[in-house]
Amino acid sequence: MDKQSSLTNRPNQIHLLCFVIHLGGIFLMFPEAILVLGTAPWVAVLTVSLIYFLHLWLYVSGLKKFPGQNLIDIFLEKGTWAARLLLLPYALYVLFSIIIVIRAHAEMLTVTMFKQTPIWALSLMLIIVPMYLAGKGIATILRSAMLLSAICLPLLAGSILMTYQNLDYRNLLPLTDFSFSYLHDVRFYSLLFVFSPFLTLGMLNRERALLAGSRRRRLYYGLGVLLCLCSFLAVYIPILTFGPEMSVRVQFSMLIAIDAVDMEWFVFDRITLFYVCAVLGFLILLQAVFFWIATQILSRLFLPRMKKHRLVAGIGVLLFIVTLQIPSWDWVFRLLLWDTPLRLYCMLGIPLLVKVWSLRQGGSA
Repeated sequence: MDKQSSLTNRPNQIHLLCFVIHLGGIFLMFPEAILVLGTAPWVAVLTVSLIYFLHLWLYVSGLKKFPGQNLIDIFLEKGTWAARLLLLPYALYVLFSIIIVIRAHAEMLTVTMFKQTPIWALSLMLIIVPMYLAGKGIATILRSAMLLSAICLPLLAGSILMTYQNLDYRNLLPLTDFSFSYLHDVRFYSLLFVFSPFLTLGMLNRERALLAGSRRRRLYYGLGVLLCLCSFLAVYIPILTFGPEMSVRVQFSMLIAIDAVDMEWFVFDRITLFYVCAVLGFLILLQAVFFWIATQILSRLFLPRMKKHRLVAGIGVLLFIVTLQIPSWDWVFRLLLWDTPLRLYCMLGIPLLVKVWSLRQGGSA
């Protein structure tokens, strides 16, 4: 009975995982990236959201034609070398993303909780737990997502709600002072980083019930709407708190906006700790998923004879060494710009290929 219940709940666990792994990036890095574009933020957020929904539709409508097959299975149908060539950029992208996430979060921890702790120690702490989860497999990651979501979602929601007392809605204006010049700015396309975890869905598609029925597929679009609303909150809470000009100058603007909340009546002086812990939990899940994806691709397509736990350990050591070479917070955003070609391929190329192949399967996708 317990086993049957577990099988029934697996798609629901995946729905939750695919939602929460986006939240860390949205609330940690999205405000910093979008405020430097020099236009009305709502226009850029809306544009990114529309691009995301296009990619999501291509992906979901394509994957439904391949029940019980993940990305590796689908690409292997075109040949081993084709799968290697087409999925290697995805493996490189998730590894690159792990480096960015570790370094960005280590920087945030030095600002808030561990001011005297060296970056290498924080980076080591942030890489060990995701490595362990990835080594244990996707079932462990899904169970961890259930536990961390039960803890971190209320913490994040409570932290956001408490910012209402500092919001000045006059800072919304002017709403019509914008241009579309950001479309020619490569920094705009680096914003897609926070939505790229949706590609995880393809690696979890071996669960046959995952996209079975229009109701389950519509659920992903509903979760996408929630993520876009979270993006607007992450951008506009700092703006409504400090004003647009000050928000651009403040590092970790969302974090500082929450830190500015006066909570004298509360047993804890600073709710920033709750926000940091919530973001930490979501980013650990994201890194664990990315570790697992990279391990799956590399072990099945490139290193089939290597034991997975050794592969995970090797990847972890390599990424830790690379992370230590990043000198400052500014370099995190340079890395976001440098991996933009990989990101665009993964977020557009992979869903488009899956969609085209699904159409060839027969019938409309």
